[in-house]
Amino acid sequence: MKRKDSALAISFMFAAAVMLLTAGPARAIKFVSHQSYVEEHNKGAAKFFKKAFALSDAELALLRDKCNIKEPEKTQSFILGRTADGKITGAVFFITIYATEHHCKHDMGIALGPDGSVKDVTITEVECEYAMHCTSRSFLGQFAAKAKAFFAFNEDINGVTGATFSSRAITDLVNFSIAAYKAHVLG
Repeated sequence: MKRKDSALAISFMFAAAVMLLTAGPARAIKFVSHQSYVEEHNKGAAKFFKKAFALSDAELALLRDKCNIKEPEKTQSFILGRTADGKITGAVFFITIYATEHHCKHDMGIALGPDGSVKDVTITEVECEYAMHCTSRSFLGQFAAKAKAFFAFNEDINGVTGATFSSRAITDLVNFSIAAYKAHVLG
């Protein structure tokens, strides 16, 4: 009888462990490394540089309140590509969005041309099922397809059904990166 009880207890513990492992937070799915994203969007660059900049109180408030970033780092940076003669080939801005309504996060990269125009927007890593909808080229491709200095959500950029908070935050972050590039890199 004891052997049967032991086997039952072990089976129960195994089932409980499986339930805990599968019911936990979603595992992150990494789509592209930061290094390969920087290299892909800075063709012709001979060297890469990190341009760090301190955020103003207004920029911190914007990231916190409008872009859905809980505790933004006070210092952000662009990775700049430069030709052998020093001309900027482009810049990449990486940032993490914390979707507070679903308690998950996703990392994104925004590639800008030398003039600050959007070359590409991508989700580099995601651990939120709601944000998965925002990884589509049909959504992210809208930014590079339009040569604009500012994107209005639901006017210039169509949001993603089922991921409204994430698609709005992504739009706000693209706008933030364009403004930050112009203020802190082009000066």
